[in-house]
Amino acid sequence: QKRDHPLEHKTECLILACVEEKKPSGTLKKFNDELAGVISHTFENKRFNGKPGQALLLNSNGKASNLLLVGIGKSKDVTAEKICQAAGTAAKLAEQSKFKSIAADLSSFEGIAKGKVGFYGELAGAMAEGVGLALYHFDNYKSRDEKDGPPSRIEKLTLLTASKSRQASTEKSIARAEKIIDAVHTARDLISHPGSTATPTFLAEHAKKMARKNKITCKALGQNEMEKLGMGSLLGVSQGSDEPPVLIVLEYN
Repeated sequence: QKRDHPLEHKTECLILACVEEKKPSGTLKKFNDELAGVISHTFENKRFNGKPGQALLLNSNGKASNLLLVGIGKSKDVTAEKICQAAGTAAKLAEQSKFKSIAADLSSFEGIAKGKVGFYGELAGAMAEGVGLALYHFDNYKSRDEKDGPPSRIEKLTLLTASKSRQASTEKSIARAEKIIDAVHTARDLISHPGSTATPTFLAEHAKKMARKNKITCKALGQNEMEKLGMGSLLGVSQGSDEPPVLIVLEYN
């Protein structure tokens, strides 16, 4: 997160969350005025009006090389979930455009969150979460032609706010979003491995490492322990496999 005026921030792509309206207003109008009406033109020719699911990439003559408008629907209907979805839509389009770094303007949340305690921070966290989840990739088993080079990936997201008080209020939400992103990516990785790799033993070792990092108690019960506990049903499932069964118990206190 960075405290900076969006129009003064240099980036390959600046994401603007836009509410559904007939013409730019509020923060979006300020951008439009600074950029010689480029945004209002998209509203006039009905290329974009802020509806959920809409995303439009525009060239810019400002510090940001490109503007990426993403619709979040009517202001009164905006939720953290809708912001998360919109951020994911924007992130995917930005990555397809081969940008390495992107920034997202949070000033558009000022009006949406007015009078709602903590809602601004919640929306900021949702923006970070949406981008992080959308940019997940699992390439462990994919082959690429060397002449094509590595795939283009977004390496940096900067969340911009011009308000010092808002910057402090969003830090907790963004930190929470980072933990959610890490947890979801880990789960997706484990699911994406083939069964020949993600064996019970493999999963048990992963669980132990995770437990050590997060102060969680982990116990992996082997076949002998499971037999002593009378877990016949579980043991029956594993009889058709060459891999020994493991029951993983994670406890958080």
